[in-house]
Amino acid sequence: MQKRQILLTISYGAIALALFALLFWLTFPSPEEKTTNQDYSVVAFGDSVLGLYRGEDSVISFLQQKTGEAIFNAAFGGSCMSMEKGLKQDYPREALSMVGLTKAIYAKDFGVQQSVTWRESNMEYFAETIDVLETIDFTQVETVIIQHGLNDYHAGRKIDSDRNAKSEYTYKGALRNCIERFRKLNPNIKILLVTPSFTWYEEQGTTCLEQDFGGGTLDKYIAAQKEVAEEYGISVVDVFDDTYPHDSWEHKPAYMEDGVHPNAVGREMIAQRIAQALQESL
Repeated sequence: MQKRQILLTISYGAIALALFALLFWLTFPSPEEKTTNQDYSVVAFGDSVLGLYRGEDSVISFLQQKTGEAIFNAAFGGSCMSMEKGLKQDYPREALSMVGLTKAIYAKDFGVQQSVTWRESNMEYFAETIDVLETIDFTQVETVIIQHGLNDYHAGRKIDSDRNAKSEYTYKGALRNCIERFRKLNPNIKILLVTPSFTWYEEQGTTCLEQDFGGGTLDKYIAAQKEVAEEYGISVVDVFDDTYPHDSWEHKPAYMEDGVHPNAVGREMIAQRIAQALQESL
C-alpha cells in the first residue's frame, strides 16, 4: 500500500512538472518562435522630443499624417546616443541608449532591454515599445530615423575620441556604430538623421548656444552629427536651424511647452521638416 502511494505521488509530480513545462513553453516562446512584425516601413528612434508625446499631436502622428507611411515610434525619453563611460555595457539603463538598442537589434536579443522595462515604471510606454521593437524585422524596414544628441549634450558626453573613432562612450563613435550595424543587417536600409531642436534654459537664463554641460554647447554636437553623416553619405534634417525661430526669448512660448520640449505647434513644425526629407528619400 505504501509503495503504491509513493508511486502515485511520483506520477502526480511528474504530470504536474510536465504541465508546468508546457505552460512555460507556451507563455515564453523562444526567440526563433516569436512572431515577426513587418507592418512598419519606417522606425523612428530618439529621445523625449519624439518619445514623450505619443498621441494625435505627437511628432510621429503628425509625420504619419503628412507622409502616409506606417511609422513605429521607438523613441525613449531620457535616452542618449552614447553609453555612459565607467558603466558596464550591459547596464540596464544604458541598454536604452541608441547604441544599446542597435546592439540588441543586430543580435536579435532584447533580454537586457526587457529587464529595463520593469525598472522604468514611471515611463508606461517603455515596456510596450520594447515588446513591439523586438518583433520588427529590420531586414524589411525601409527607413530608420535617428533623432539623438540632446541628452548626450545634457549629460556632458564626449563628442569624439582621438584614440577610438568608434568608441560607444562618445557621441560620434556611438553614431558610427549604429549606422554600421544597421547597414550590416540591411544594406538597403535608408538612414535619416534628425538634429536636436533649439533649447532654452530659463533657470540659468541661457540657451543651448551658451550653456555648456561639460561636453560643449549643443551646436557642437550638431556639427559632429553632420560630420558623421557626411562620412557615411547620410542626409540630415536640420530642425535646429530650420524650424521655429529662436533668435529671441520671445519666440519660446509660441513653440515650447518648457525650454526643452516643443508644444503641439513646434512638434508639427518638426514633423513637417522630417516629412519633406522622408518623402525625398523614399
